[in-house]
Amino acid sequence: MAITTEVPSAAVFPRIHAFETLLAAWARIEHNDGAAGVDGVTLDEFELGLETNLRTLERDLCDRLYRPQPLLAASLPKPSGGRRALAIPTVRDRVAQCAAALVITPLLEPEFEVASFGFRRRRGVPDAVAAVRRCYEQGYRWVVDGDIDNFFDEVDHARLLARLQQSIPDPELLGLVQSWLTAPLQDGTTLVERVRGLPQGAPISPVLANLYLDRFDEALLRRGLRLVRFADDFLILCKTRPKAEAALELTEAILEELSLALDPEKTRVTHFDQGFRYLGHLFARSLVVASPNRLQRQEALDAPLAGTPGASEAPAGPVPRRLRVVKPTANDTLIARALGDALRAAGRQSLVLPESAPSPLPEPAAATAVPAPAPGRVESEPSSVEAAEPPASPRRAATPFRRTLYIQEQGSVLAREGERLVVRKGEDILLDVPAAKVDHVFIFGRCAITTPAMTFCLQEEIPVVLLSTRGQYYGLLDSPAGDRVSLHRQQFARAADPAFCLATAKAIVQGKLANCRVLLQRQHRRKRLEEGARAIADLDQIVGRLPAAETLEEVHGHEGHGAARYFDAFARILQQDLGFAGRVRRPPTDPVNSLLSFGYTLCFYNLYALVRARGLHPYVGYLHLMRDRHPALASDLIEEFRAPIVDGLVLYLVNSRILTAADFYRSKVEPGGACLLRDPARKTFLKHFEQRMATSILHPRAGESVDWRRAMDLQVAHMAQWIRGEVGEYRPMEVR
Repeated sequence: MAITTEVPSAAVFPRIHAFETLLAAWARIEHNDGAAGVDGVTLDEFELGLETNLRTLERDLCDRLYRPQPLLAASLPKPSGGRRALAIPTVRDRVAQCAAALVITPLLEPEFEVASFGFRRRRGVPDAVAAVRRCYEQGYRWVVDGDIDNFFDEVDHARLLARLQQSIPDPELLGLVQSWLTAPLQDGTTLVERVRGLPQGAPISPVLANLYLDRFDEALLRRGLRLVRFADDFLILCKTRPKAEAALELTEAILEELSLALDPEKTRVTHFDQGFRYLGHLFARSLVVASPNRLQRQEALDAPLAGTPGASEAPAGPVPRRLRVVKPTANDTLIARALGDALRAAGRQSLVLPESAPSPLPEPAAATAVPAPAPGRVESEPSSVEAAEPPASPRRAATPFRRTLYIQEQGSVLAREGERLVVRKGEDILLDVPAAKVDHVFIFGRCAITTPAMTFCLQEEIPVVLLSTRGQYYGLLDSPAGDRVSLHRQQFARAADPAFCLATAKAIVQGKLANCRVLLQRQHRRKRLEEGARAIADLDQIVGRLPAAETLEEVHGHEGHGAARYFDAFARILQQDLGFAGRVRRPPTDPVNSLLSFGYTLCFYNLYALVRARGLHPYVGYLHLMRDRHPALASDLIEEFRAPIVDGLVLYLVNSRILTAADFYRSKVEPGGACLLRDPARKTFLKHFEQRMATSILHPRAGESVDWRRAMDLQVAHMAQWIRGEVGEYRPMEVR
């Protein structure tokens, strides 16, 4: 039985129109993409004036001036044939609905039953399939395969609002939901009034659908029936045919009380021996297999409607991964024989159900800007499209580093014209630079790159890093690394040598902690902080103990202890109280951690590109463990550069008050939510980051003046020499 939640009415509506909630809702809407509504405003156009649009929506909701616009009629083809009617709200209305869903879903979730799997956080199609499988194994072989006739078109508004009021007695919330339910539908030039139903395509509809059908779930479970429901599609599993037929009659009566009815063409009593389809899977005896088009639709079926909470959550719970295939016999039905033939034709004797999507790349995680500039405005200092060029310094001809291109003016396009790279937005040219002078490209958010420009970058081995507007890593366009097989073999052989890994890890950690100590020493000379002096002494002791470490675990322990002492002192050096108490990565919860994460991200992918350029395999590391989707070697090499490049820059920006608390958003929707860097502040950070990368230093081994990017390349080359056995020891990059 579900739990009824007591909700203070005054606590709900203000949380919906809070700017932090609207910001989180926009992130969900942007992630799920989608078409424009009746006003024609696309996601790109809404994002161009994001902060203004969200502030206006916040004010209209708060002042009770908000009115939803009509829904746009649209349709999508169904996998089973025919078309599914959609009613699409405007982007502004989708943000408001998603904000409401973010607030009310956690309040309603305790009331929902375990038999409900659709549109719920960490519950999806694999969990529903697993529940059906468990029922089969427990002897429930008779099945009521039911479908509610036109459910989304037949929901009674009065019943739904009464149910919502019972759970969350907030009149303002009820008025808001009612305005969304009754918004007219614009079909061509005709406005159609809506007196029943939930609009398919609206972010608020999934949670309201589950709320409406919760009474249905309760009534069946209260009578001891086995129910598996996904939206309006459900199964009732029984041990005998009479019980299944009685369950069907009971279902019809319960639905009638809810002003609903079964679809007679899609509802039947069947048996596992006869076979049936449910949620894109075929069930026949003990066999369960995804339909041929199921794997292509897995994500769409598992996820809630666009913009709803839990849309990107991987399903949790026990899901059987391998299911036995029953050899067909003369008594098998046609569907069972067809399934067996299909599996034999594919050469399989077992089926592996689809796993959840792999996790993105690990630290350095990004925590960056959200709002975009107002429409039509192109900032010049710093520009949204920046090409930061360092001053001339001694370089090797093989690695002529010139410019890093940061493209973040939303809606702009990177193209190639002859031997030049050009960034355009509409008819305007934002940047025109010789292609030979570009060595990295970072693309933020809804910016595009043409095929000729992409081809040029691949041919010239210019990595293109793709990130969200907030700096979340999406991927990297890079040339294949198949021409250095012998070097890669050496890397893997070295990774299998514990002595080599231990020696490398010790050197890397020594360099990292030594550079942390130098940064603290420089600050201590100016401020004479007692905590700084103690941390410097502790780091000296930890570095002194490193040579005696006999295992990688001991090295990691020294590294963790040193990092903790370093960041304790780092917090005391900061001259603004920005809530920094230590390193927090996923997500960064204060401005300082947000800056550190963003800087580490930029530094990380610069190193990743240099590793690839030198022919090394970026995923074979020696300090960090090798695992899928983790460039361990880049993670190894960044350790020596964190303090001198990023940490020093963050101290400068904070202590000089170039960036302050006003340059960040704080998400209060969830405990420990991310602290996000504003768009103009991100441009400021990028400008200073490139200035830092262009700073000349005296390289301790080369004995010449180089900039930081060149220093990174020299360190990557030194690592390659160490792997090949061309040098007797790996010497970390240590600043003086």
